[in-house]
Amino acid sequence: MTICIAGHAGIGHVFSHAGFVQDDSQGFALASSLLCSLKGLDPKITEIEIDRENHTLTVGVTGGGKGKGYPARGITPFEEDLVKKIVGEDPCYPQRCVMKALGRLYGHGISEVPVALEYAISEALLESFDRHFDDFLLMRRDTDQANDMAGGIKVELDSCPVVIMITVNGSNRGTGPVEDLEGNIPLDFKRTLMEKLDVVNAPTIIAESKAFVPSLEGIETETFLVRYNKEIDNTVVGKSLEKALEEIKTTWISSNSAFPFPEGDMKKNTRKFADKLTSLSESLGNAPTSAEKSRLATEISHYVSQDLGGIIFMSNEVNDIYRSAGLAPGTSAVLSIVVPENYIDINIIPFTTDGNIHIMKEAVIKACSFINDEYQQAMEEIRIKKNRS
Repeated sequence: MTICIAGHAGIGHVFSHAGFVQDDSQGFALASSLLCSLKGLDPKITEIEIDRENHTLTVGVTGGGKGKGYPARGITPFEEDLVKKIVGEDPCYPQRCVMKALGRLYGHGISEVPVALEYAISEALLESFDRHFDDFLLMRRDTDQANDMAGGIKVELDSCPVVIMITVNGSNRGTGPVEDLEGNIPLDFKRTLMEKLDVVNAPTIIAESKAFVPSLEGIETETFLVRYNKEIDNTVVGKSLEKALEEIKTTWISSNSAFPFPEGDMKKNTRKFADKLTSLSESLGNAPTSAEKSRLATEISHYVSQDLGGIIFMSNEVNDIYRSAGLAPGTSAVLSIVVPENYIDINIIPFTTDGNIHIMKEAVIKACSFINDEYQQAMEEIRIKKNRS
């Protein structure tokens, strides 16, 4: 009777299409903070070393873990001074740490130093868990475009057997994001990890980002959001999250019709993005004046630094089954936070706070208890729905 709590950091996945912007390390923050509180660890960034000649930054954290970033276009002496200011910060919040050091970050190879730093912070903390906790399992893969890591550990949470699973999706070179293993997607090496932890077919709470979602109307304050599809996902998990948030008496909303199977939407959106970029490039090629070139260059830069995030983070076929938050059919529901437009007007980019995670942890702990009470029903939904993709 195992319940899984899954959180990830989508390294550099800040901006997306149509004005969507997020802290995609909030799930990582929830899962890692929960583990630290259960194990009595108070992690801090203890050192940051910069090797400008070899374009390398190294982050050390409490417990001896170290992470490395290799921004392809190097590190200036001024960036070196800035990044060292976050020594003493909590590595459970990698995007917030990066914003404290460098102000903002863009993925897609736009701002390589901030994104490589976010990766290094996240890697260092997982390496620390691996060193510090004998029963923590850590696995990884390294490819040309991704240096994914995933780790997990079995714990007791108010007498409930729980696995906390933490994933880092990103590139140590500051490019990406590549998030084909986010959520509880059981592919590649992560499937091996999930099999070892016995959570391939377990009721799963997926902790997700803190985001501004332009299509969500009526959001006036920071609001918890529960999402699942009642036909595809696990309604026991979704309703348990709803019940937990209601008991906590925080501000929340829910959708039980989220995440339909997208039927090729990622492929279509990728083609649509490429067509618009081609059109903009052709216009630039025909522009006669400096002013017109500058205007088009600005439009292209905004388009590539923001909207591109909505298509590169996941492969087309992976998205067709696991959808944008990485939900294995039948197993899970998503808990996240949405912010109002005036939050973005003031802060530009969301960042997760200690207060956000305090409430999120309380909700997740309560939800696990409710799932445990309805465990057999949750498992029956997994049995029925897992092969509907």
